[in-house]
Amino acid sequence: MEIRDHAEYILASARASGATQAECAVTATRRTELNADVGGFTLMRTTFGHSLSLKIIRDGRKGSAATNSLEKEDIDAMIRDAAAAAEASQPDLAEDVAELCENGSFSSGSEEPDRDVLYTRSAEFLEDLATRWPKISLDSFTAVHIHSHRLYRNTRGVDLSSSAGVYAFSAMFYAKDGEKTSSFASTDFVTATANRRLIECGDFAELLDQCVAQLEPVVFSGKAICPVIATPACAESLLCDALANFASDVPLIDGTSVWKDKLGEAVASPLLTLRCDPEDPRLAAGTRVTHDGYRTAPMDIIREGRLESFLLSRYGAARTGLARASVYGEDLIAEPGDTSLAEMIAGVEDGLLLCRVSGGEPAPNGDFSAVAKNSFRIRHGRIAEAVSETMVSGNLAEMLKNITAISRETLENGDSVMPWIRFDGLTVSGK
Repeated sequence: MEIRDHAEYILASARASGATQAECAVTATRRTELNADVGGFTLMRTTFGHSLSLKIIRDGRKGSAATNSLEKEDIDAMIRDAAAAAEASQPDLAEDVAELCENGSFSSGSEEPDRDVLYTRSAEFLEDLATRWPKISLDSFTAVHIHSHRLYRNTRGVDLSSSAGVYAFSAMFYAKDGEKTSSFASTDFVTATANRRLIECGDFAELLDQCVAQLEPVVFSGKAICPVIATPACAESLLCDALANFASDVPLIDGTSVWKDKLGEAVASPLLTLRCDPEDPRLAAGTRVTHDGYRTAPMDIIREGRLESFLLSRYGAARTGLARASVYGEDLIAEPGDTSLAEMIAGVEDGLLLCRVSGGEPAPNGDFSAVAKNSFRIRHGRIAEAVSETMVSGNLAEMLKNITAISRETLENGDSVMPWIRFDGLTVSGK
């Protein structure tokens, strides 16, 4: 059976079970994967996977279930589980499925993998490690072509399908020199074409250089409120934490978001413009259909510091009475600034180049504390020693207001486009 046949069967069975409304999504994925480590290639394989999900609404009561099996008995069990969950749940007038707007089908990238491309890009990367970064030890490396086809359908007649084929490369590594070793570093890059050497893509070369420089870290001493320049990957992590805390369904439904009454008002420095754009050509495969059955469209979240949109799903919009977003936070683009990275660094007398953070979830009000990983001290306008045992803390909402510079340069990793961002007012502390 094709995935469309499975979707039709699921919806028909949901109706027969007494559903007032129902929605389902069926996804088929093929992965052609090449693995390597420091000793060379270790594995090449092709795997196939499926995922099916169902939501049933029965008199305002929601039930949902999922399975990874295409076997009829497993699909029937999923339908029974969803129906039983609906029967046991409390009525919620906000529960429904997407209304019919405009159906369509979207595709991007190549359906079939080019195995020669996977091998060539991987072999080049191993060669570059050996010649340019002999102190790097490769913990793992994966080159994969992923083709996925997702179909969303519901009982209101919505029929949206999207398929995409991309090449994805990921590596985890550390530096070693005698008895000295650095912390682990990792990176990923996604592309529709894989037409360049990997060290020319994303932040591979930058991270490999930094990893070698981290062989002799210095313990950060004392505590200071100082400028922090976040690399694109780290800046994206911090921005995503802020959006999850202040602009997404749960905090807005619960009323805990500090932005809940801030639409149209300044919530960040006027230097910051942040948008979601699934149609941006710099992305390998933008999200064309939301998880709950709507076509996506580009959307500003923050424009020159002013809050333009929340990231509310259909359900979140129904619960809050606010507008549903046209995309839910994927495909994030931060507009570049007018300052070069070199000028940003030169403008810091004493601060931190923050490359990665590791910590728990921020508090509802945005307070956070995290360990600075793979990071460097900035002294007298220059990147100095690698630092260890260093904490960074602050408040996400205040942090966005204290952006004082954004770089002209951006990092394009296939999933997002991000510049370097300088945040003032964060607390950096060590022993």
